[in-house]
Amino acid sequence: CAVYAVNESGNTPLRLACECRNFALARFLRSCEKKEHSSSACFPDIYLASCLTAGLSWNVEEEKLPDFRALLIDFLDDGMNPSDVLFTVCRITESVDLTRLLLARDADPDTADDSGQTALMATDSPAMLALLFGANARVDLRDGEGQSALHYAARQGDSEKAKLLLAHGADINAASNAGETPFSVAVSYGDSDLALMLL
Repeated sequence: CAVYAVNESGNTPLRLACECRNFALARFLRSCEKKEHSSSACFPDIYLASCLTAGLSWNVEEEKLPDFRALLIDFLDDGMNPSDVLFTVCRITESVDLTRLLLARDADPDTADDSGQTALMATDSPAMLALLFGANARVDLRDGEGQSALHYAARQGDSEKAKLLLAHGADINAASNAGETPFSVAVSYGDSDLALMLL
């Protein structure tokens, strides 16, 4: 089982199977790898995480999520850090089940992407927000531009998310690096009702 073969783009069969969202094939390839190296898996944990996140996209089909979940559990059981995939799972799938699974494996709810955006900033699902708050996600973390989750809610015109964030102690006067507050963001987007809430 040549699961370690690398093509001209530097990709392995495992990664390509994930990119094509053929998670059942990815599980088979992973099992081949483990048979060849029964004492330990040869792909580093961070590579497994990158394979998983490569398989998620905005149009990931609902019917593929069970196979993705099974592959995710395989990788977690092999020692992959759940924090390495939490943000992408939250942002792309907005799956309460997958997020709960990762948080139960001690994923850090404040894990951020390269821009500093956290799952609390990215999601607008009340169920997802409840899960993240239940895991003690910090409400006033900032991204690379100094924006908090409340800035994101203001930009999205999401009054329900804003209410939840304020109820959990979000700083209504938080200013971004550009000096914008959630109130000024809501005003700039013409959302007078949300702006009044953020006064």
